[in-house]
Order: sequence, then C-alpha cells, then structure tokens
Amino acid sequence: MSETRAEDHKEPPYLLIAVVLLTLTIGSFFISEQFESRLLTVLLVMCIATAKTTLVAGFFMHVKFEGAWLYALTIPAVILAAVLVSALLPDVAFLVR
Repeated sequence: MSETRAEDHKEPPYLLIAVVLLTLTIGSFFISEQFESRLLTVLLVMCIATAKTTLVAGFFMHVKFEGAWLYALTIPAVILAAVLVSALLPDVAFLVR
C-alpha cells in the first residue's frame, strides 16, 4: 500500500469552498428563521454545521490529504467527546427546566 502525500494532490478549489461555506451559513440563518418547530430547526442547523465542519477540516486543515493513521488519533477523541457530552447532559437538562 503506497502512502499518499499532500504533494501528490492538486490545489483544492479554496474559493469555491469558501463560497459554499458562506452559502451554508446564510442557509442556516434562514432555516433558523423559517421553522416554528425548535427541534426541527436545531436538527437542520446541526446538519448544516456538520457539513461545514467537514469542509473546513477536510480542505483548510488538510485532513483530507492525511493517511490512515489520522483515524487512530481522531477516533479516541470522538469517543471521549461523546462520553463527556453524555456525562454533562443531565446537568444541562436540569438547567433547561
């Protein structure tokens, strides 16, 4: 298996990605003003935020061009973040009531 390097890839279309990010940001603003259902609004805006995060991490932080070793570093961090969020949910739910 050959390791790919950042030098092996052509230059990403940074301007296009910035325009897509701007469009998604404007879209999330209009979605937040459009729907009456708070749950639907939060879910849609979180989906857009996930897409924006994927674009930023993939292209601007060059994660897209890293090798498979990156997963060995990020998967434990994601698991730890999920555990920490789960541990804090009872406190947040108590504050909301």
